[in-house]
Amino acid sequence: MGIGRGTFRLHAILAEQEPFCLPPFGSLYEVMKPGESLVHVPDRYLDHSALKGMAVQWLDEKDGTFLPLKFEFLTPLRLIWQEQLVKTVDFFIFFSRLLERVDMLATRMANAKPRPKEERDQLYTTASKVRIVQNDVKWMEVRSGSVRTGRYTWVSGLVGSIVCMAQPQVWKELLPWLFWGTLTQVGKDVVKGNGVFRISKVG
Repeated sequence: MGIGRGTFRLHAILAEQEPFCLPPFGSLYEVMKPGESLVHVPDRYLDHSALKGMAVQWLDEKDGTFLPLKFEFLTPLRLIWQEQLVKTVDFFIFFSRLLERVDMLATRMANAKPRPKEERDQLYTTASKVRIVQNDVKWMEVRSGSVRTGRYTWVSGLVGSIVCMAQPQVWKELLPWLFWGTLTQVGKDVVKGNGVFRISKVG
């Protein structure tokens, strides 16, 4: 692998569930044991009901209480909006692109039916109620090289963190899809590692 064509030996494969998941998730388990060559299909998996349950656990159900959540963009977040590259963080654009990616994967990889327009519009309306109250995001220039073509392509994007505020009912509706986004990644060049983010509670 790589420029020097280094070699390696695969010893075992462990699957790790994301830390925000409900029990019995959040632990390591083997999908290929040492000495084996067969990868076993995991017998544990996430579904939307588990993430909806986790969203409820995260939230303070008091009406009118605004709740801050932190979003950390660990690898460049590269978003296109109205055919333009987005160089300043915008929660509505971020969520819109996230929902598009989740829906695309669901229809192409899991035979899901397209999301009804009314449901999609409702989620967009809800996302518009989220406000960024702290912005520590910067633009990072990154390029990806190809030994085969001898060329570089730009995979630059936004990195850093934001703190967003919204009422609990807003987060209750959005969080399950945001949790999915931490698994699917968001935006352009996800196959090159872009669009990895995580969510945490503030305080």
